[in-house]
Amino acid sequence: MIRRRVAVAVLLAAVAVAASGCPWDDTASSDDTTTTANANGINPMEEPERVRELIVEHLGRSPEIRRLSIDDNGFTVQVRDAAKPENLDDYQYHDGEWSTRPVSVSMSEIQQYESVTFYLSDISWDVIPGLVDQALDGLDLEGQEANGVSFDRLPGERPRVFIGVTGLRGSGRLIANADGTDVDIQRS
Repeated sequence: MIRRRVAVAVLLAAVAVAASGCPWDDTASSDDTTTTANANGINPMEEPERVRELIVEHLGRSPEIRRLSIDDNGFTVQVRDAAKPENLDDYQYHDGEWSTRPVSVSMSEIQQYESVTFYLSDISWDVIPGLVDQALDGLDLEGQEANGVSFDRLPGERPRVFIGVTGLRGSGRLIANADGTDVDIQRS
């Protein structure tokens, strides 16, 4: 009975691998031009300026932002509530759909809002693809890929961009001002 279960499990695993394409099969064709796009037809990592447009379309304004994170499938933006400035809300855009949830914050975080929030206009959207390329070129990791771009602001400093890169044998990051200046690239 155990042998039969093992044989069935092995057979099911083989079928699953065959159906998904074997990653080590040299004969499998690959299309290097294939990109990931969400249901709305955009890849925020490749079209970061669309993130700005979608946020303004959804919120009807340029919000005061605490954090913004972008990946291939969508983005999350943490926004200060204009009606109740002590509140933060997370707006997520994935697969062409928006969702919202409140964020729990401490009194010390509320007191820092003025020094840690920023606006969409503080980001030079057109330099983001070049910064991603710069991170990849500067790190030169085997099998590397940029796995996300995020923006935040440390107390009293200018907004910054963080680009994370992972590879088969390591990882690294690029940190720069959100306008693309003062670039620092480091392996982890």
